[in-house]
Amino acid sequence: MGSIENEVKVVHVPFERMVYDTLDQVAREWNGYLGEGYRNFVVDLNRVSFMDSASIGCLMDFYRKTKAAGGRIHLAAVQPRIETLLAIAKAKTLFSIYGNVDDAVAGFEEGTE
Repeated sequence: MGSIENEVKVVHVPFERMVYDTLDQVAREWNGYLGEGYRNFVVDLNRVSFMDSASIGCLMDFYRKTKAAGGRIHLAAVQPRIETLLAIAKAKTLFSIYGNVDDAVAGFEEGTE
């Protein structure tokens, strides 16, 4: 039986507005993946056009837990407005940001940060 520790889990955020009211569901799902043994993640933000400060905090918390578990997170398809919010919150430097999911997954294969 193979380990999923080195596999890349692609997480698609299904909301256009990632706000406080959706965070319980998101956090539970993401923490579940860590519990299953996944360590490397691509978070697909293609649909997200708005993110509040609580959501940025949730993303940073997921980063902290993933890093503590020895993993990394790549963000994919980040809208310019969201990228600006991440920069303002000083969170942009925590993540490698890619134009699409395929490139984000390939970033793990290439060993890039």
